[in-house]
Amino acid sequence: MKKLSKILMIFSVFILSSIALVACGENKISTMTLKSGTLETVIEKDKTLDTSNVVVYVTYQDNTRVEVGAKDLTFGTIDTQTTGDKSLSIKYTDDKKQSKEIYVTIKVVATEADILSVSSLSSRLLADYSTNKINNVSENVEYKDQEQPLYVGDDNAFNFRIVAGGFDGLDNFVGDIEKVRTDITVSILQDGDYQELQGDDIAYYVSIDTENTELDFTENAIGHTFKVEVCASNVDASANISDVSFSAELVVVDAYNVYTAKQLSVFHNEDDSYSEIWDEIGLTYDDVLNIKGIILQDNISITKDDVRQKTADGKDMFWTTSTTNYNTAKDYTTEELLGTPVDNSGCGLYNRRIKSGDEFNFIGNYFSVDLSDFPKMVVESDGSNSKNAVRVESDTVDAQYMTSHLCVFYTWASANAIKTTTQVNWKNVSLTGNVEFEKNIVNPGGTLLM
Repeated sequence: MKKLSKILMIFSVFILSSIALVACGENKISTMTLKSGTLETVIEKDKTLDTSNVVVYVTYQDNTRVEVGAKDLTFGTIDTQTTGDKSLSIKYTDDKKQSKEIYVTIKVVATEADILSVSSLSSRLLADYSTNKINNVSENVEYKDQEQPLYVGDDNAFNFRIVAGGFDGLDNFVGDIEKVRTDITVSILQDGDYQELQGDDIAYYVSIDTENTELDFTENAIGHTFKVEVCASNVDASANISDVSFSAELVVVDAYNVYTAKQLSVFHNEDDSYSEIWDEIGLTYDDVLNIKGIILQDNISITKDDVRQKTADGKDMFWTTSTTNYNTAKDYTTEELLGTPVDNSGCGLYNRRIKSGDEFNFIGNYFSVDLSDFPKMVVESDGSNSKNAVRVESDTVDAQYMTSHLCVFYTWASANAIKTTTQVNWKNVSLTGNVEFEKNIVNPGGTLLM
């Protein structure tokens, strides 16, 4: 009997060991993201890309995260002899031979070093802003107030997104230059007139970067209107001054300037589920908690790769084979379920909680937020309750309709907010969803924008 017990015990240990090995093996790499500030993503033509300081975050399915340095990564190569967007591959293989590869866009730009003098200089931001506000965005969208000023936030630097051109040593024109030296003058509006800032007054209101044509306004600038005049430093003798200069009137408010879809994540303050993306853009959760507004400084297009992949409590935002009830839910739709949004009740892409008495501003500057490339939701529930799930058999009137519960900007007010002035202000923004308008609304699965 003792011998049998010993055999059973050995057999049990073997089974437990096998289970442990299987469990370990199933803990696959989920995501890999680049740590902000460890790789230069905009470099000048003919320069060598330095990857020696690269750090990536590798997250596994059990939500454990490891930090991996450059010596444990494999990098692809890019051509820096020509300008444009280049794709750099970064690959990691762990000790269990699991691999994950990501691609980072490296922008190779022409600079003043490629030319002898500057013959043209303009701001893409100002051109887009001016065009958008006077033209209809589409046949269904028209801004009724086309006289709003250009707003700028004080939380981060404001960039004019310049483009310049000039002549090289062979008298050939070189365009699409994104970095030239500039002379920048800033004036403040006081008593109806603009007064140029001089000496210590400049630092009191703004920090000026003439190489990147950036302005980083201080808190002292909030509520003031400024006139900014920009001119190329190295002007070609044949150029008209109007061709190499521009000016703009700016109103500074307490807000964060948004140029990319990743930066739009600062709308979310409910928890730290965007921590990996915030790492990428150089922010912490504490930084986000202090942001009081968002200002768009470019048109933004959101894809599933630009948003969080899990909620704070570990629920998937998009269906995977390991998502709870996946095997049940996939039978409730005739469409592909993998990679589509999960219907998590009360959960938006970005959740913001407004404290009683607070105010939050979303200022579009006549730019757009576009989700045309965002996947549609194809199942209304997680499949645990079949009466809420949707299986589309036909387009008949008897088919069950689906209502998407994926809100993009989800805003909550505190319980006692009704007793005081608590506001969320939206202005001058165009919002585009991911489903065409149809009279037959069977299984639309579109996002609810706000």
